[in-house]
Amino acid sequence: MDALSLVLTLVALGLVVSATDAPAAEDARNPERIAEIAQMLPSQPRGLGRRASDREAWDALAETDAFTRIVAQAEDLLDEPIPRQPDDLYLDFSRTGNRTRWQRVAGQRRGRLAPLVLAECAENQGRFIPAIEELAEALCSERTWVMPAHDSSLRNFHGEQVDIDLASSSVGWQMATANWLLGDRLSPQTRDLIAMNVGKRLLEPYRAMYTGQRDPNWWMHTTNNWNAVCLAGVTGAALAQIEAPDFRAEYVWAAEHYSQNFLNGFPPDGYCTEGLGYWNYGFGHYILLSETIYQATDGALDLMARPDAAAPATFGARIQIMGGVAPAFADCGIHSRPDSRWMWYLNRRFGLGLHAYEDLPLSSAVSGLINAVIFGFPNSAVEGDTIEGADLGSPLRAWFDDAGILVGRPAPESETLLGVALKGGNNAEHHNHNDVGSYVVVVEDRPVLLDPGSEVYTARTFSNRRYESNLLNSWGHPVPVVAGELQRTGRDAAAKVLESEFTDERDRLVLDLTAAYEVPELTKLQRAFAYDRAGEGSLTVTDTVAFAEPQTFETALITDGDWERRDDGTLASMADARRDELLSLAGAFE
Repeated sequence: MDALSLVLTLVALGLVVSATDAPAAEDARNPERIAEIAQMLPSQPRGLGRRASDREAWDALAETDAFTRIVAQAEDLLDEPIPRQPDDLYLDFSRTGNRTRWQRVAGQRRGRLAPLVLAECAENQGRFIPAIEELAEALCSERTWVMPAHDSSLRNFHGEQVDIDLASSSVGWQMATANWLLGDRLSPQTRDLIAMNVGKRLLEPYRAMYTGQRDPNWWMHTTNNWNAVCLAGVTGAALAQIEAPDFRAEYVWAAEHYSQNFLNGFPPDGYCTEGLGYWNYGFGHYILLSETIYQATDGALDLMARPDAAAPATFGARIQIMGGVAPAFADCGIHSRPDSRWMWYLNRRFGLGLHAYEDLPLSSAVSGLINAVIFGFPNSAVEGDTIEGADLGSPLRAWFDDAGILVGRPAPESETLLGVALKGGNNAEHHNHNDVGSYVVVVEDRPVLLDPGSEVYTARTFSNRRYESNLLNSWGHPVPVVAGELQRTGRDAAAKVLESEFTDERDRLVLDLTAAYEVPELTKLQRAFAYDRAGEGSLTVTDTVAFAEPQTFETALITDGDWERRDDGTLASMADARRDELLSLAGAFE
């Protein structure tokens, strides 16, 4: 047997809008439930927050520093022309695979709406109305609100089909909300233009999908962030725009019905395989969807009170290692942190007792139109009942036993400087990286040994060439290379938990990684982690490997700090000027 012992002392594929990815068309409506929901809704459309005509509410916001800055931002926009977005820019993706160039300009165009509308609501003088109407006309003149990366066939661009994606659902929701907030401050022509475009680009195609008149877009049945994001957009737009309560109720029923798919994407332990950045995005939009329906029904329908929402609601708190740092597993940036708005909201709604999220500064809350009108005014986190059933577990660790993920932390008020995140899982997760056996080591508030996180998205990222990327395949992670082979992809490429033993002093996790490698000669590959809280803390990683015949075996350490090899064979990582040496590494062969 050849064995290696290594001791370390110390932001799903194929995300394409396509009707063919979803079940065949069918009318899934439940008339009885729709009738019940209709009784919960007001007689007139109701958007979020308070209409601009509610001067007492908006005058109070207008006096805050946060809204003073928003008005100043809107004033600057009055002197800046709307960026041009020619057809050729949309076609850039289909020619080159580059997503960034169109998305940058689209973000600049669409990002103008929130400050202009919020400034007008706060100031109430009419001076931002011409700019709002000009922007509405520009956005409504676009061929499609669907992103080029989600329209690879160009059927939306050429007007042959109207799909709904992350971008179009967001634009439609914001436009309908702006129309509802401002009301007759906008000209009748602008109000009609917005209503018509929200209808034909969002509400009409979506109703055709859930009534069986056309095949549904795949996200209605998926279990990742797309489901919550798109449902929040179409439902919010419907509640702000549709006149008839029974018609409006259909959209609320559809949100209640199809959003269960999103919750089904979380294992019982609440782990988000898409990574923290997509938890912020996906579960954040589930919060927005829930709150939108809660407000529209005066609390009669609360999607956040579902029993299977409680565990995912704790993910943002439980995934943090220490110093606010979380592992960048899956498509996630290495600097990703839980969104303070969601954490404040969940802390209050579930009574989590997280002192770091007891307050939410208004300046942090009002980024974007939808967030501003939800968090700028009283919501269910302020006025609603506390939901029971959320459990943060021990402060020493988060053990996501279904996902095979362990987060180990120092004891409160201890001298321990080191915390860890250890990953099992499988290689067919949402936004998957081939990273079974990966780990992150944090010293104080910095990831010293780390997961490098996501790449800049291109057409290749979500294609059958995804794992050509050395950031997404296992080459870019601190996991073994076995007989020259990287990890394979697939649900069967999974870590099997052999041991899990947790005490106040020490956490031990042993994983069988054999299935992650397509190497016939490999008979055994186990990775054992031992996280010790004694002194300043340590992590010991031991790989035990056996082959039927001699083969090579390598492993990697990932760091973005300076490091050096010392004469005694150890490696030292210099990660922060505050300490001469934060991490030392020693390797030994047996």
